[in-house]
Amino acid sequence: MLARIAELLGAPVIDQGDRANLPLGHPLHVVGDAGPLETADTVLLLDSEVPWVPAQLAPPADARVVQIDADPVKAGMPLWSYPVEIALTADTRVTLVLLEQTLLRLATDELREKWSARRRAAESDVAQRRREAARRAASDRPADAPDAMLAALGAALPHDAVVVQEAVTNWPAVARQVQRPPGQFFDTGAPALGWALGGAFGVKLARPQAPVVAICGDGSFNFGVPTAALWSAHRHDAPFVTVVLNNHSYLASKLPVMELYRQGISMRENDFPETRLTPDTDYAALARACGGSGRSVTTPAEMREAIGWALAEADEGRCTVLDVQLPQP
Repeated sequence: MLARIAELLGAPVIDQGDRANLPLGHPLHVVGDAGPLETADTVLLLDSEVPWVPAQLAPPADARVVQIDADPVKAGMPLWSYPVEIALTADTRVTLVLLEQTLLRLATDELREKWSARRRAAESDVAQRRREAARRAASDRPADAPDAMLAALGAALPHDAVVVQEAVTNWPAVARQVQRPPGQFFDTGAPALGWALGGAFGVKLARPQAPVVAICGDGSFNFGVPTAALWSAHRHDAPFVTVVLNNHSYLASKLPVMELYRQGISMRENDFPETRLTPDTDYAALARACGGSGRSVTTPAEMREAIGWALAEADEGRCTVLDVQLPQP
């Protein structure tokens, strides 16, 4: 239904890849990139908690924003400070049914022609974003290393693999490069970091026949108390693979300082206290200490081979950690 509305209006649908909003590969589906918001004249928010980060990106000031949400208090919530013109408290699915019926009733030939032109432009924009994602996947630039590594991972995953994602600052790269069918991709379900390891453990208990892969940053890996999570999974015969995107830092803590204090001493001296995770921890050795297996990965070519090895290790009953080395930002 959402796909039909998007196709009728020529409107791109933006999400993080963690909901089955549109079929995989749909020409109007934008995953992990809120860029189309910057030129939107109308925005429809559907059950969205944080639709954009105002300091980074937002719709134009004169854009019309309509919110549909089942939460009865959000429309008047003081701390939910996104300005909306219309806030509807309603069941989203029922509302979309009514919206489609209304649009079809109001659709004149002139409007349909306008919407068709907008659809062609939107599909062209989405195609360009996908070409950019493909460029990143094939790039050897340090800034594109997360995309290149994750593209290799995504290409090597078996069709039935379930992914649990907590990549934090690298989540856009995960969304661009690791797309899974409905029911096989789980985003963080907690308000704080450290969810992915326990989440993957739980998924493996629920789906013992499926390969399960957790993707997390080195910071969120540490917050997940890996000794407890990996040992528990080993004890209860629920082996899963963990891919640690290791940029040797708490980048999520560094970026706000860079944004808010651009003339500060940390920026001048390139010294951000308590954000570096150095000297390095041997995460592969940690996995072995908990009864599992582990190895370091330094190139996309290594990743393609390593994920096959890791899944085979999990099939043999061993939790496996791939310590993916990324440039320190």
